[in-house]
Amino acid sequence: MRNMKYRPDIDGLRAIAVLSVMLFHAGISAFAGGFIGVDIFFVISGYLITTILISEIEGEKFSIIKFYERRIRRIIPALIFMMTISVVVFSYILIPDDLENFGQSIVATTFFSNNILLWMTAGYFDPSIDLKPLVHTWSLGVEEQFYLFSPILLIIAYKFWNKIGINRVLIFITVTSYIYCIYASTRFLDANFYLIFSRIWEIGAGSIIATQGVKAAAAKVDDKLAAALSNSGLLIILLSNYFYGFSEFNPNVFTLICILGICAVISLNRQGSLAYTILSNRTFVVIGAMSYSLYLWHQPIYVFTRVVSLEEPALAMFGIGIIATFVMGYISWRFVEVPFRDRDRIGPARLYVFSASFSAILIAIGLAMHFTSGFYSRWPELAKNDKDFGKGMNIAFNEAPYKYLDVQFDPDGPGKKVLVIGNSFARDFINMMDKTHRLDTNQVAYSDAKPCEIGNSEPYLTKISATADIIVMATKLNSENIPCIHQLREKLVTRDHTRFVVIGTKNFGWNNNAIMMLDPEVRYTYQTKVVPEYLESNELGLKSFEKSEYVDVLALISQREGYVPVFTEDRKFISQDREHLTPAGAKFVGERIFQGPILSAIRPSQKN
Repeated sequence: MRNMKYRPDIDGLRAIAVLSVMLFHAGISAFAGGFIGVDIFFVISGYLITTILISEIEGEKFSIIKFYERRIRRIIPALIFMMTISVVVFSYILIPDDLENFGQSIVATTFFSNNILLWMTAGYFDPSIDLKPLVHTWSLGVEEQFYLFSPILLIIAYKFWNKIGINRVLIFITVTSYIYCIYASTRFLDANFYLIFSRIWEIGAGSIIATQGVKAAAAKVDDKLAAALSNSGLLIILLSNYFYGFSEFNPNVFTLICILGICAVISLNRQGSLAYTILSNRTFVVIGAMSYSLYLWHQPIYVFTRVVSLEEPALAMFGIGIIATFVMGYISWRFVEVPFRDRDRIGPARLYVFSASFSAILIAIGLAMHFTSGFYSRWPELAKNDKDFGKGMNIAFNEAPYKYLDVQFDPDGPGKKVLVIGNSFARDFINMMDKTHRLDTNQVAYSDAKPCEIGNSEPYLTKISATADIIVMATKLNSENIPCIHQLREKLVTRDHTRFVVIGTKNFGWNNNAIMMLDPEVRYTYQTKVVPEYLESNELGLKSFEKSEYVDVLALISQREGYVPVFTEDRKFISQDREHLTPAGAKFVGERIFQGPILSAIRPSQKN
């Protein structure tokens, strides 16, 4: 059917890929660039799929139905198995906000579009990647989106231009995607990482070396030179696991080095070379055979390890997680992958019924998690004291201030004119005004412009800031955006009586799920440790701004240094996702920040 000679070294390369990703997600510093494992998978996929497609198209044996049937056999049963077990486990241990997000990921993953969901939510309600069971399925989305158009594109190219046409089309797509990737790597970071437009060049690189012309050229390379190039390629791949950890954006111009190394191994690796000997080692080959199932299972198991921990787990815990990954990976490979890939054991009809029915069930469960805001009714002890604990308590509450986006101040309106600039933290500030009755007697205008990317918002900001009494900037502070905030202040504060205020970063710990597993008497008075990166962000804010303009939120809500409460005094969640405020949390934090001299001019309504 495939007319392909089995290559154990490619399975070995798969093993390198999956081990890199597993060790990267475990947080091992030597594998800080281990995300390159996904890039390896992309190149391998491009090579294998294109080899099969070209062989079948040229032999006039291609069937698009059989092509997609093979893809379904390869991908969906093992994915459904992992997702089904994950649903059973995480439905019981995740709090509503995390469960709502998980439900959205279930639906997106089932439609192979989790990469799009992650891109759309990145930077806003993107709970820690470490607590997302299905975050790794973004790469499946990229691959499946490639599979949607690649067969048709290659058939058209072959029909009109024969073998040369296929090669030219692949080169054009690959080069165009790479150029876009370079452009997007410093401008559209999330889109560049998650979306197919800047990833297809990696798959395309594998596709190009699968064409007959490139294969023929590679076959003419002297054995010694081929060995040197394939050995160098493997060395580049291994070193990338460490050095790519220093790369700020990925993929980028330097990713090409690793991709070329992967292509060298695939196209030039031959028996007798060191690379072939290493990659054909039986251990690597076995791991490579199970690599898909291992990839599927490592993230849910790691997330489980983190979810049940009050603080970031010790490295030894991930050792247990790696063992568990191999156990579940073997079970998935042996009892799901292998049977479903055998057409004689499981025919097309059974395959389609199984895939369609379980996919429908998973989609229904995911939608239920979304529309019930994470099965909030499972927590009656929380809901009975909090009228806001229910639908819309999470993302919808934070997005409510969008109604103030780009509005104009009423010259004759009441109170202070407050211009709020920033991301979801800025919307938290507006919600704090609302829950402390300061929206009743003051005016608010909102801009979601980023400090370093004002762009089209500049005319609006320039105009409205001229009449603003207080300009509030609220975003997560870092060394990159603080200089931009200073520049923005100089640009917008044009009147002596206009005040510029920066709201400090806030955080409510590592993981609320584990806190909900504590005894109720301990749970509601528990003080959680602020995540170090937020403490560092706050220290940076304290050093970068004057005391008269910087609101140290962490200091105002902390009862002891470095620790913050999870619940209000009347047992209401302050934040579920550990960054953004619930209605009760907006009141809790708002009452504290508006008492200080910096924001005291924004007075509340007398009717509280």
